[in-house]
Amino acid sequence: MKSLHLGIPTENKIEKKTYSYVEKIKLYVTNPDEHEFNLQFVWAEPDSPLPEIVKKEKHLAIQVDNIEEIIKQFDYVAYPSTSINEKLKICFAVKDSVLFELTEISN
Repeated sequence: MKSLHLGIPTENKIEKKTYSYVEKIKLYVTNPDEHEFNLQFVWAEPDSPLPEIVKKEKHLAIQVDNIEEIIKQFDYVAYPSTSINEKLKICFAVKDSVLFELTEISN
């Protein structure tokens, strides 16, 4: 496992921040690699399929080798595993009251 970023939901997009759009889940995200503390600001469109916990709560993103295997260690899945593109799969899950974004990157 590798820690990737801390995701922080916002009510609106923050001025002076550059966002990318993740069409599949209707979410705008900043690049955490461009923030000195690896923060990622996220803003969901009102009709995003993401549940309220993902839209409203901070999350810790970690890179994992296999989402299906690691998910067994979590208390519950907030948003099921979904492919964002051909190389990136994500899932949101909760462990010990902490929201995690599980990220699986294939080569």
